[in-house]
Amino acid sequence: MQIKTTAIALAGALMLNTSAMVLADTVTFEITATVYNVYDPGNGLQGSVFPGDKITGTYTIDTATFDNDPNPEFGYYVFNSTTTHSPQLGFDLTLNDHSFKSDPATSGHMYQAYVMNSSSDHFGLASWGNMPLANGSTVDNIFIDLYDPSGQALASDALTQQAPNVPAFQYHDIHVSGSAYNSNYYYLDAKIDAIQVAGGQCTPGNANQVMLKVNATVREVWDYDNVLGYTINAGDNISGTYTYNVNTPDSDPSPDFARYERVPGSGNYGFDITINSTTISTNTMTDRFSIVIGDGQGWPDFYAAEQFGTQLPFINGSIVNGLGVFVDYPSGNSITSTALTNQPPSLTNTGFKDFHISGMRDSTPYPSYFSIVADLNSITEVNACEKPKDPIVVSPGSGVFDRMQRFDAAIVMEPNLPPLVNMQATLNGFDITPELYRCFPGAMNPQNRQTMVCQDFSNILMPGTNTLNFTFMLGDGRSFNHSVDWLLLGY
Repeated sequence: MQIKTTAIALAGALMLNTSAMVLADTVTFEITATVYNVYDPGNGLQGSVFPGDKITGTYTIDTATFDNDPNPEFGYYVFNSTTTHSPQLGFDLTLNDHSFKSDPATSGHMYQAYVMNSSSDHFGLASWGNMPLANGSTVDNIFIDLYDPSGQALASDALTQQAPNVPAFQYHDIHVSGSAYNSNYYYLDAKIDAIQVAGGQCTPGNANQVMLKVNATVREVWDYDNVLGYTINAGDNISGTYTYNVNTPDSDPSPDFARYERVPGSGNYGFDITINSTTISTNTMTDRFSIVIGDGQGWPDFYAAEQFGTQLPFINGSIVNGLGVFVDYPSGNSITSTALTNQPPSLTNTGFKDFHISGMRDSTPYPSYFSIVADLNSITEVNACEKPKDPIVVSPGSGVFDRMQRFDAAIVMEPNLPPLVNMQATLNGFDITPELYRCFPGAMNPQNRQTMVCQDFSNILMPGTNTLNFTFMLGDGRSFNHSVDWLLLGY
């Protein structure tokens, strides 16, 4: 019942002042979802929608919309979705022969978002009072509901031009409800498969905002008290991004040394890093982030992007209190200016080129500390139109299956990847790695894609939602994660 009550609360709480608006900055997202539940006693959908059917379409938001809630952990956004707004804000979805579309001309129309970034994370987007279906049935509410009880999926309560990371949310549903001509209520529930920026659309965002992509391989782990429980080891992969604004002022007067620091609440900045299956994300409302550049003038040059003094949740009840990039150039000739630009630091002619993570866990009688040091493999600029694709995927993808349906699973790799040397898996949070004995190499193919076939994999599933998370380790030390949601019908 939480989903329904959340939607009702959203409607009441967001009937707020919409006059405080700034220049529009719109972005359109493509969304796909798989229906898993239909309730339609009044035949409002004409018996044409069933579990397993696909919802496709888009939704458009204005990221410059004013946040009506002053609490830094909660955001309330009421969109000014008039008929003259271009592009039109709201939903435009298709399900079989039905069109579910926001319509500002409909009496009582409201389009609003709720974002919570606290001990749990929640993103809700609702459109009330929409265009009726072709058969006359009303479409009272279209509602996206993303919920992460761990509080790790979101970095802040802000609206961003980045697509939500659907696998990071434990619940990722879309709901549609309305009434048939005979006033009988209908609703349908669907599991969101993917959300991405609409094809071909480069999100303008802030021209001064830069996002760099980082990849590193763990070199050493110092963990005397075994805080991390041997969950992170040499050879593990670290990947993710860090974000900054090139207009950040230099707080150091020296011409050979520059410090560009973002203080809490000063915009979108910081790290979003994954090591194995654990994510570390800067909290922009509490954490400080800085880029420091030194032009040695004959002494070694250096570049650092760092975050210290934080308390980001980590493994086994520990916290991360520092992380960052550090690169030095012994020749002293690599950096000619300490100006902050949109270019990533060079990883050639370097001495150290490290990514570091440090943290602790409160223990009795004294705290326990750990540190992780990794070798940087690459730092590259993220293309605004880039659509990341998992290099290793599981087939079938997320979907709905009958309890009597039997199927194998397949692991499919992009071409020319190093050999797959190890893999792990969890099912609804429980380790099922021993079940991977079912997997054996697949057939050779002219596409040069390595595959594994996991025989009778459906036998381990239970009725209801089965969330499977896989970690794949390659021969070159890299690791990748992939997840699927399989809904098994029946009892």
